[in-house]
Amino acid sequence: MNKFIALSILCIAFFSSCSNNAFEKEDSNGLESSTPILLQSAPFDSRAGISVQNTQFERNEKINVYIFEKLGIGEVASTIYNNPIEYYTTNLSGAMAPTRTIYPYYPSNGRNVNMYAVYPNGVLSTTTSFTVQEDQTLKAYYKASDLMYASANDVERSANIIPLSFNHLMTKVIVELSVPTGKDANILNGAIVKLKNVMRTVEVDVPNGTLGSVSNSGDVLLTNDGSEPSAAIIVPQTIQAGHFLEIRLENGDILNYNLPQSLTFSSGKKNIFGISINETVISAKFSVVAWDDQEPIETTLSLDD
Repeated sequence: MNKFIALSILCIAFFSSCSNNAFEKEDSNGLESSTPILLQSAPFDSRAGISVQNTQFERNEKINVYIFEKLGIGEVASTIYNNPIEYYTTNLSGAMAPTRTIYPYYPSNGRNVNMYAVYPNGVLSTTTSFTVQEDQTLKAYYKASDLMYASANDVERSANIIPLSFNHLMTKVIVELSVPTGKDANILNGAIVKLKNVMRTVEVDVPNGTLGSVSNSGDVLLTNDGSEPSAAIIVPQTIQAGHFLEIRLENGDILNYNLPQSLTFSSGKKNIFGISINETVISAKFSVVAWDDQEPIETTLSLDD
């Protein structure tokens, strides 16, 4: 009887040891088979000179993330992710966490993953078009117009945080009003700037982060008053010569600026119009820089009527 008990105890210990080793199995990199996917939005410049998401997402911004197990020919996914996985930004340094606090995990079979992310979170993988807001005077409407996309492919299982570098798919227009030296700059206080006859809608392929044709001509109201740089986000497009800016001064005067030539507004660019107002005469200079301000000025044109 004693020998039988001793043998039984030995068997229980052996199988218990095997079970624990299987549960705590590590791969060749020393990582546990259950490794969460940790994400962070990489720095970007969303609105240089105007303090909304200047170098990073604001806190509590929601982002849709799509994750897929990377497959070879004929392979079947072992892990199906509940896409989109909604993340939110937890601070101003790009930290991200799932809104439901349940992190996705790398496939337990060791396969890599592909992923992409899109902001704002109202945009889904099935979205076929995107429209910028007509009135961007409110911060929420401005941000709702700032379509951004990031992707990371062939990501290996790692305990490290994976950076998602977001690109601006739209284009930004900044209008800087001024008066000639010696003139009263107070006339710009309360000025309202509007873009006229611009396309507001663009076809979008969300999984690939690409844009198509544009439509839906209309007006867009810029942020701030004319005493500060005003900004608006529009879809990339070529705007023909003609009525482009309407500047409504607080005293009731309305000044119109006409483009003397067609201009192309490209994705990820910042288009700066320096508008000098001298009574009823308007002169303009135009320059194009990268949205993140890291590229040198590409174009500087005098666009006087």
